[in-house]
Amino acid sequence: FAHHPALTKAYNTFNGHLLFNTTLTPRQRELLVLRVAALRGAEYEWRQHVVLAGDAGLTADEIQHVAEGADAPSWAPFEAALLRAVDELLA
Repeated sequence: FAHHPALTKAYNTFNGHLLFNTTLTPRQRELLVLRVAALRGAEYEWRQHVVLAGDAGLTADEIQHVAEGADAPSWAPFEAALLRAVDELLA
């Protein structure tokens, strides 16, 4: 980022919106981030967001189910739809 200040500014604006100005709840946001991390094998991102997901109210079992996907037994219909959306977008 230090070599690309314009990119840094654009990214921080986008990231700030996702984190602080979105209509998603913190729980929904963390479901999405964890699903992306699980599908992409992003271990660092997964570990960081496991903590944030817990702060957002996800249980340890729910966090484990994120890696299993939308068909895991614990999801409400809207949460399952969010996880399926991630799968479809990344596919």
